[in-house]
Amino acid sequence: MGNGHAFTSKHNSQFMDKVSVQVGNTRIKSIICVLNLVVIFDSNMTIIQQVASIRRSGYAQLRSIGRIRRYLSKYATKSLVHGLVMSRLDYSNALIHGLSDTMISKLQRVQNTAARIVTRTARHNHITPVLKKLYWLTL
Repeated sequence: MGNGHAFTSKHNSQFMDKVSVQVGNTRIKSIICVLNLVVIFDSNMTIIQQVASIRRSGYAQLRSIGRIRRYLSKYATKSLVHGLVMSRLDYSNALIHGLSDTMISKLQRVQNTAARIVTRTARHNHITPVLKKLYWLTL
């Protein structure tokens, strides 16, 4: 959905804010993006804002978990990360097919950060062995 699939062309999208439809006595105006089943699509049918939302909420949750990490067991930390972060990554993973490498890498960094918090792995250590140890697939 991310690359090239659109309701309208990029050229015509500049006029989308001026489109409206009259239904009975109600005028319905176009909007820039919509939320559908907790997935955000913009008028070009991309999920750029969805990726940004996942990253924003994921990092916010990870910061909160990171603050209390020293009081948590690895199991409790992993449960929190799965419930609050990984579930958001997994929920819309069918939509990342065809997404640009740049967008996928942004989501992958959220997962990598989650793995580092769960395992207390330093930023300078390579993450692939950590992901394998957790049985987490790369995006």
